[in-house]
Amino acid sequence: MATVHSRPFSRWAVSAFILASYLGIIGCSNSDNDRKSAPQNITVVDPSTPSPVSSSSSSSSSSSSASSSASSSGVTTPGNPTNPDDLRDAQGNPVLLNIEVVNETLELKGETAIHLNFTDEDGESVPPIGGTWKANSPCLEGGLAEISAPTTTTNRISFNYITRGCVGEDVITFTTPEFATVAYSTAVTIEDQVSFISWVSSEPSSIAISGSGGVEKSIVTFRLNGSYGEAVAGQLVNFRLEGLAGDTVRLVDNTAISNSEGLVRAAVLSGSMPNVVTVLARHEESGAEAPSGGLIVATGLPSADHVHLALSERSINVWNRINDPTTNISVAVTDRVGNPVADGTIINFVSPDGGAVTNHCVTEKNTCAVEWKPDGRKPANGRARILATVKGTENFVDNNGNNVFDDGDTFNNAFDLGEPFIDLDNSGGYTPGDYFVDTNRNGTRDGGDSLWNGLNCQHASLCSDPIQFVDLGVQTVVYMSNGANPTICEEGDFAPSSFTTTVSSRINLSGLYLSDGNDAAQNPGYVCATGNPLPAGTEISFSVSSGELVGITSWTVQTNASLPTGPYDVRFKAGTTADISLLTLRVEVPGEAPKEYYWDIDVQ
Repeated sequence: MATVHSRPFSRWAVSAFILASYLGIIGCSNSDNDRKSAPQNITVVDPSTPSPVSSSSSSSSSSSSASSSASSSGVTTPGNPTNPDDLRDAQGNPVLLNIEVVNETLELKGETAIHLNFTDEDGESVPPIGGTWKANSPCLEGGLAEISAPTTTTNRISFNYITRGCVGEDVITFTTPEFATVAYSTAVTIEDQVSFISWVSSEPSSIAISGSGGVEKSIVTFRLNGSYGEAVAGQLVNFRLEGLAGDTVRLVDNTAISNSEGLVRAAVLSGSMPNVVTVLARHEESGAEAPSGGLIVATGLPSADHVHLALSERSINVWNRINDPTTNISVAVTDRVGNPVADGTIINFVSPDGGAVTNHCVTEKNTCAVEWKPDGRKPANGRARILATVKGTENFVDNNGNNVFDDGDTFNNAFDLGEPFIDLDNSGGYTPGDYFVDTNRNGTRDGGDSLWNGLNCQHASLCSDPIQFVDLGVQTVVYMSNGANPTICEEGDFAPSSFTTTVSSRINLSGLYLSDGNDAAQNPGYVCATGNPLPAGTEISFSVSSGELVGITSWTVQTNASLPTGPYDVRFKAGTTADISLLTLRVEVPGEAPKEYYWDIDVQ
């Protein structure tokens, strides 16, 4: 019988052992799950957001809410229970983290210590865990705060936080690469107020009137400054324009928020008339207010009678010469109220009579210059006319003062411009064959059209459409002097070849004029009916062999000479003995051999 019943007993024992083992495994599993579900005292945030959030673990969704308790040294912020796998020591035990801010509220340039305290579930301190802890914040990223490298003690990691101009709440986030799924955060509040506003710039500082073809927008920048002169970020500023009654200048932005550098910017669009624009920036909370510097609004387009030329030397020794010497032609261009035109305005040049001129220049600060040099051509009258042209507007009388051509303004024949020309045949007007600027490309020189040509025309009947601008022309003359041929073109009192006087007496001689001897160069109504001036820089002087000359005895031909020069006068005082004194006129043209004229003075 024992033998018969031994096999079932064995089967029961084995089954019992297997069951016990299975229950033991289940028990271990349950015990471990119970241990894992114990709460951790940590605050968990998404590193990309400034406020605490729970981790993605579903087991933490029903955990208790965070609480805060004050410590003797500052503020301690415990966190919510969360996924126990996020923060554990080497043995797998949960570790809790409390953030302690010593000074929660700071002044500008203040500082505080921030401690990360580590404890077990029973609140007992434990050594810090994790890799190298890092701290970050919006103010730190903006360069407005400083956070030191961490220092570690037996149960805490400490950081030092220093403000560098940030204002308001700064959320500081702590992370460690060993537990990458969570981050821990706290906040400090930096208290400062806007003390004053300063104007920084207006770029560009001059803009064109609306519709005139130039740059019409400027960016005006201000800076918000705190109590210590630091930039104040994140502050609302309101903008407004000062004055400008009746104008259409306007602000694109009425408000702005100061950036990390404390800067706010307002865009200004020009209006319909020249003006000086002032933008006012106001910080309502503090009452701080500041005006911008002057922003100039000008037309930006050249206007008739506002294009002017000047020569560095008007009369130069270029007859029978090529390439040298040269003269510079400077041009100054303004709009109808005398403001500089926009930089980059192109001025074109031609010299059809003779000489070579640079074909254009580009204005900077309303002026530019080109060079003229001889090219071997010899105009019959020894004069080379240079024509400068620029796209611009006709003039008008602005009766209502709004700088716009509209009803009620005056426009007449004196303002109505035809295409610019050079009177090559000196007929006094345009004749076929004269040089002209064919603005409309129709092959014919056109006169005025009895309509106002310019941008932003608002007249009911006198606007030229589609023509919106004209070629404004202005001329100057280079006198191509023959420096090798100084000529007395008017003798005056010097007509005789000799003079007679007595001992110790005086003779006054006057009325002598000098030219280059070009008889084809006409000077209607002048003392010398013909002739160009001698070259600029020519030295003219009188001397005597005995006796003396009283008063001025030498002269220099000026750079702007356009007619034969004179009169040249001498006052001769005879000596105390009888003799014959030689009076000498010496003419020294730069680059030429001197030429002299002589008179005898018989002292008896």
